[in-house]
Amino acid sequence: MPASRPRLVDTRLLQSIGFTNHAIERFAERAGLDTAERLRVEPLVRDLLVQEGRLVDRPPSWSRSRNEADRYLQVGEWLLLICRHDRRGGNRYDVVTIINNGNRMTWDRALDRGLIFTPPPLPARPRRRRPRARWITSIAAGLHARRAADKHERTGRLTAILRAHRDQRRALAAEHTAARAAHRTLATEHAAARKRAHERHLRRYQA
Repeated sequence: MPASRPRLVDTRLLQSIGFTNHAIERFAERAGLDTAERLRVEPLVRDLLVQEGRLVDRPPSWSRSRNEADRYLQVGEWLLLICRHDRRGGNRYDVVTIINNGNRMTWDRALDRGLIFTPPPLPARPRRRRPRARWITSIAAGLHARRAADKHERTGRLTAILRAHRDQRRALAAEHTAARAAHRTLATEHAAARKRAHERHLRRYQA
């Protein structure tokens, strides 16, 4: 009997899905994230399921899964989420573990190999306030500049330090402005890539 047509994961289906701590840790490990903190990781899994997830009848051949499951959720051709009925009853399931397609197949590698189309999350946005200039840095820079200057151009120590501090503040401000602008550009490109990934997912499995 042929497998039924996959059901795409939407927000309504996702409401019936929970995650064990083990599953959260496995996702962080598989994806190559720098944290396994549940508050940061679980939203990423849930978002990815809406982006490219589907409910399937049986595990794909690449999973080599022997885990008994009441439900399988698949993300692209990268991840398989093994689900079991929630012991509290009702039509709820818990993801108990996660299998990925290939050894050490992180999120970045899966994206490069076309196993998934949604890019990993962006690094944190630079803080709104620029970093503060440090007087100890300015003192060292000012005194060094004073020693390196010709005698007839040499200023007093305080003047040299204040000048170095002003230059440090200007440099930090320029770097901060550039970093925030670069992040805005990345965020725009990232949002467009996410949209293309989801549209590609819908075309593939709604056709």
